[in-house]
Amino acid sequence: MNKKEVKSRYEISKPVYGDGYNISLKLGHDELLTSFVSKKEDLAARVDNIREFAGDEINFHVIKMDEEEGFFFKLSKSDKLYRGDILASSDIFDFRSEVESLIKRVIRESQTVEVVDNTE
Repeated sequence: MNKKEVKSRYEISKPVYGDGYNISLKLGHDELLTSFVSKKEDLAARVDNIREFAGDEINFHVIKMDEEEGFFFKLSKSDKLYRGDILASSDIFDFRSEVESLIKRVIRESQTVEVVDNTE
């Protein structure tokens, strides 16, 4: 029995509203993280930065939402969450443990070299 291997990939797309480009790290149909850049020429550098910094758990910051129950992560180039250092973020989850599990998947899958451009 051949089991089809699910591969991770970076997908480039246009946002539903506004200008710019979304970058998503996906595994099958699961979206592991999302990033945004305003110019197409910045796409390759952002993917390279995600690959570089997503390989180390220290670059992930788990955040608890104040207004409602929920947790998400931000991936940063530093130990700070300065606007210019934030590379990507996750969806919101009910439990911190779900976000921590997602971070482990991102660390494992972020090194993929496959990039799919859905903007053309």
